[in-house]
Amino acid sequence: MEKKITAKSKAIIIQHSFGCPSQIEAIMALAKRHNLLVIEDCAHCLGGQYQGKALGAFGDVSFFSFGRDKIISSVFGGIATTNNLAIAEKIEQLQNNLTCPGYGWIYRQLIHPLVLYFVKKTYHILSFGKIFAAVIKQLGLISRAVSLAERQGGQPSFAGQRMSNALAVLALSQLKKVARFNAHRQKIAALYDKELAGLLNARLPQWRGDNVYLRYTICLNKAKFLISQAKKKGIELGCWYDWPVAPRDTNLDKVFYTWGSCPTAEKLAKESVNLPTNIQTSEKDAMKVVQFIKQNITLLCSRAEKCNVR
Repeated sequence: MEKKITAKSKAIIIQHSFGCPSQIEAIMALAKRHNLLVIEDCAHCLGGQYQGKALGAFGDVSFFSFGRDKIISSVFGGIATTNNLAIAEKIEQLQNNLTCPGYGWIYRQLIHPLVLYFVKKTYHILSFGKIFAAVIKQLGLISRAVSLAERQGGQPSFAGQRMSNALAVLALSQLKKVARFNAHRQKIAALYDKELAGLLNARLPQWRGDNVYLRYTICLNKAKFLISQAKKKGIELGCWYDWPVAPRDTNLDKVFYTWGSCPTAEKLAKESVNLPTNIQTSEKDAMKVVQFIKQNITLLCSRAEKCNVR
């Protein structure tokens, strides 16, 4: 990171991926030496802590996401926080000048959780749920997580608009459940820790701090094969993210990414398998995931030797 800093550098962005705290002390010390602001990307770690201090409270500015598949969800939206009064005033001024999104867009977000629930319940019934999901997306009845414009380096249609009251109500309701949601994620993660310890040719998380496990990520040489086999069995495993810039069909030139510039991320993206930890994942569901992985591990191991998992 220090090699990337130039005279033009203004800030360092810390990302706490999947709820795992970054190397905070080292990054904060680096920022101080070079007089840089620190922005914490807390999209994955709402409620997480590091050494007794809340993630998001280390940097000068932080932001949290309430998008789909985050710690809490209002489908879209989030919050920005800062301990700098001048920056806070600028954020407030910006927010006061924003317009509200249209009623049609708001409606599509409100029905999204209902549609998603129906799709999940019918996904494996003669592919009905899968077809239904594709049709409603094509018709624009629900919004895509990432718009086509964003994939070409542009902004989504709702950019520059304030969070609607309806979505804010959803977020506030969910905010009251953060502690319960995170306690559940930690319980499921502890189950994975216990049941997958010593897994052949796999690397388990080495977390720091009181992390919240938005996902429980393991690394395997043939992650894509395992995920494809799980899908056939109706088991939820994620490749989130299987590409260093997501989604995969993003125009890399438009987002100024040069292939090979982040070799570690590119390698790990291909090896990562995300095990579910959300509130809908029961201990029974988690054990089903564990049993599937153990049954298939012999097909995935290129050599029969244990690697260090802790």
